[in-house]
Amino acid sequence: MTDPPPSKRPRIETKKLTSTTTAQQDQGQELDGWVYLDKATLISQSPSLAGGMPLELEEKKRFIGCQYINDLCQHLSIRHVPRCVAHGLFHRFYARQSFKTHPEMDVATTCVFLSIKIEEVKEITLSKVLAAEKVVRKNTMERRTSSQGFSSTIKKKLDQEKVLVLERVLLHSIAFEICITTPFNYLRKLKQHVAKNEPEKWKKLYQLAYQFIIDSHGTTLVLQFPPHVLACAAIYLGSKFAKLDLQDLTYGKKLTRDKHWWQDLPGGESKKINRDDLLDCCHQMLAVFEKESCTCTADGTSCKCY
Repeated sequence: MTDPPPSKRPRIETKKLTSTTTAQQDQGQELDGWVYLDKATLISQSPSLAGGMPLELEEKKRFIGCQYINDLCQHLSIRHVPRCVAHGLFHRFYARQSFKTHPEMDVATTCVFLSIKIEEVKEITLSKVLAAEKVVRKNTMERRTSSQGFSSTIKKKLDQEKVLVLERVLLHSIAFEICITTPFNYLRKLKQHVAKNEPEKWKKLYQLAYQFIIDSHGTTLVLQFPPHVLACAAIYLGSKFAKLDLQDLTYGKKLTRDKHWWQDLPGGESKKINRDDLLDCCHQMLAVFEKESCTCTADGTSCKCY
């Protein structure tokens, strides 16, 4: 996404999203076998930090692994849903394992392989994944300017046996909870409620929300917020960039505004979305967008965002 000038950047309306109900009341909610926790708790429980790795290095390795998943999926022409599933597997794995023990590129490749099996992408086999991985790894190594941020085993060849062994480690680490719901499942449902009579506006909203969701999967946002919260936050930020009033699009100017626009949506009140969670998610998504707009290298070695 192209970074707009500072004067045109959307402003999150903190006052309208502020709630007397704290986000901590929804802490610990579970979906698809995962208990969502706040960022501070995730950092305090990080196996990598417990093993002596600095937070800055962990974030850099996470960036490298997520970028590697994107490059590998792009090379294999894998669509956004399996890609988001691969990111979810990657983040859940490192919530329970250390970057010091498992090289991020090897894990990223294994997550892509497992995601295409979960999403039943039958035309892509392990041999195709390994062939693409070889090309992507070579390109990544050529792009980087130094070895900073890379594991010592990164130059070792990844073969079929290593992927299958690492797949077992991955499955055990996430307790075989492989059903990962992505925000795109909810984004499709939102189409029936947001701007349903104005397809052009929905198309613009969807394109912006799509990018925010893809960018957010490169961070621990997927460990902090359920997918319906990520989807609503992406729609909200998309509306700010597109300068659209969601309240008008959802209810119409002549209708009552007793409710917020998301409260009648699938995953609204029934999923207990509160305004503090939505506000926190929006601010973190916007921070991710600003990082993505920086002029760092593809492997993150010269990125100043960290």
